Amino acid sequence: MPNFVLLSVDTGMDVHTKPFELKRSEYYQSVSDGPSVRMLDSSFANKAALYESLQDASNCHTITFSSHGSPGIVHDNWDSPNGILLSQNDSPEYLQLLADNRFLYFMCCETASLDFTHQLLAYGARAVIGFNEKPKWHYHVIRRMWLDFDIGILQLLLYRQGLDKVKTHRDQYVNMIDSVLPVLIDAGETNRANDYKRMRSVLESMTIAQ
Repeated sequence: MPNFVLLSVDTGMDVHTKPFELKRSEYYQSVSDGPSVRMLDSSFANKAALYESLQDASNCHTITFSSHGSPGIVHDNWDSPNGILLSQNDSPEYLQLLADNRFLYFMCCETASLDFTHQLLAYGARAVIGFNEKPKWHYHVIRRMWLDFDIGILQLLLYRQGLDKVKTHRDQYVNMIDSVLPVLIDAGETNRANDYKRMRSVLESMTIAQ
C-alpha cells in the first residue's frame, strides 16, 4: 500500500501504551473509506519495519508514534537495537528520510525535546508535535482524556488541518481542565485535581513547532 498518507507507529508495549494502540486502530478502522493509513502496530513497530515503510512513503505527509519516550528517543519493546525505535542519535540520512517535509507527531513522554525538535526541523520536517513532559495519570478519567486528545490530533493531521487547529485543540483541553479544577478543589478532591493540573502542565508545555 504505497499510497498511504499517514504512517502510524504504535508499540503497544505495556498497559500504559497499549490503550493508545487500540484506540488508534479503532479510529483508523472508522475512517477506512477516507485517506489511506498504514499502521505498524505492536506486531511490527520496530526500527526495521519503520525503515522499510519509509522506502515507499512518497505520498506520506504525516508520521505519528505512540510509545514510551525520553528526551530525543522513542522506545520500543526491544525488537529494535537497544530497544530504541527512533533517536536523535540516528544517522542524518535516516532522520532526513523520516522528516522529508512531513508532520511528525509523538505521543510519547518527553520525546519532542527542544534539541530533537530543532534537529528534525533542520532535516526537513514540516512540523513537530509532541511533549516535553510526561503524559501520565492516576485516574481513568484522565487516561480517557489523553486517549481522546490523541485521536483529536490524529484526525486533524490525517485531514491536513494545520498547526493552528492543533493549537486550538490543545487550548480547548486546557480550558476544559480550567473549568473543572475549581469544582474539584471546592469539593476537596485534591488528588483528582492534581491529576488535572498535571495534564494541564503537560499540555501547556507541548511542542507545536514548524
